[in-house]
Amino acid sequence: MTRPGAGQEDVFNTCQACHSLRLALQQRLPRWEWDHTLGWMVEEQGMPELEAEELDRILDYLATHLGRASPR
Repeated sequence: MTRPGAGQEDVFNTCQACHSLRLALQQRLPRWEWDHTLGWMVEEQGMPELEAEELDRILDYLATHLGRASPR
């Protein structure tokens, strides 16, 4: 369902804890919007705050593999 790459496991474990990965696959956001969305999830949805390194890996993965410019 997701593409192999650094951060794939982090995305799977973090996102799938609360919702289907299909939701993330549909978004196709640029990195800054993924960052905003994850911040909103922490502040408003009770998602645990991520360590800086893990957050960077997740944002890099999402922007690269699930961003607007990534192939479908």
